[in-house]
Amino acid sequence: MDAGTLRLAGRLPRRFEADDFAAPLYLRIYGPRGHDLGVPPEGVRPRPARPEPPRRRIPGPRPRPVEETPIDLAPLLDRFTLGPPAHHRNLTLIPLLPAGEGPGRSPGLLSEALAAGRARVEEVSEGGSVASLAVVNFGAEPILVPEGEILVGAKQNRVVNLTVLVAPRGRFVLPVSCVERGRWRYLSRHFAAGAWASPRVRRRKHAALFAEKAGAGGSAQGEVWAAVDEDLAAHSVASPTASFVDGFEAARRRNGAYRRRLPLPAGACGVIAGKGEQVLGMDLFAAPGSLAALWERLSEAYFAEAAGEEGSAPPTPPEKASEFLAAVAASARHDSARPGLGEGFEVSSPALAGSGLLWEGTLCHLAAFSL
Repeated sequence: MDAGTLRLAGRLPRRFEADDFAAPLYLRIYGPRGHDLGVPPEGVRPRPARPEPPRRRIPGPRPRPVEETPIDLAPLLDRFTLGPPAHHRNLTLIPLLPAGEGPGRSPGLLSEALAAGRARVEEVSEGGSVASLAVVNFGAEPILVPEGEILVGAKQNRVVNLTVLVAPRGRFVLPVSCVERGRWRYLSRHFAAGAWASPRVRRRKHAALFAEKAGAGGSAQGEVWAAVDEDLAAHSVASPTASFVDGFEAARRRNGAYRRRLPLPAGACGVIAGKGEQVLGMDLFAAPGSLAALWERLSEAYFAEAAGEEGSAPPTPPEKASEFLAAVAASARHDSARPGLGEGFEVSSPALAGSGLLWEGTLCHLAAFSL
């Protein structure tokens, strides 16, 4: 080929386009005597290949599931108290307020660092990787990247898999999942902080990630795509790229009543969301400022999922929220594989899935969901 005596030509089947994420490719080889050189000429019978002897499989050790040690979250959760619930139609929000000691130290958020030019998020390489992004921290302070945040732009929108803390003045590889499977082409060179993943996407992502880690099989990315499809269907949105953000924006335009009835609770560091007798999930940060900075996007994710469901439900009793917190505290385990600063943990049980991050004795973020 380098000498110019051979040429390769390829084409895609008509139902595929060049920017599709995956597609078959038909190749032809051209030489001085024509094309299809890989096909034997007429009248020439290829010599039958000698059958290879069966390969003996040498059994090796099976990978063992990672067994993490328990972590005691109860003393950290005792620093918060339940506030008065607010309810609209089928969604109850119960605030988590600082109790006595006041809010803890909260690192700066990725969205704030991006807006101030102290950070940049980009593809890990020119070709990109679906499961990874690069976060560049130009500042002198660590940056908190919360689980569930959706980053929009570059080759494909992604959702942050687990909360991480990025060290100052460095480049960090961020584990993510795709929430726009129909696009794999650049719209911009860098990412912006966009929507927030729905509780449906987040609970299924968490559960699938933990199943993968335990060696139980399955695909976390496949679960995320399935949840995105369900969200789009719930909002009757036909997205050309199967983008979660399209459904999020469509729901936002219809969520006015939820926004009016369920505003940001004053002084809250987090909220527990419920529907009737069932707790749906929770988000908790170290300080009220963090929740306030993320509230517009985070709350819309809870509102959108509630708005996509029919019917109403009675308010969630506060004792259900207390029981949920106790179950979360009892299901927390160290996550020794978590990258970045601080101490990651996962919340995993047959009824719960979630994760969080501790840093210098502070609970930076905790997210947990009922399965």
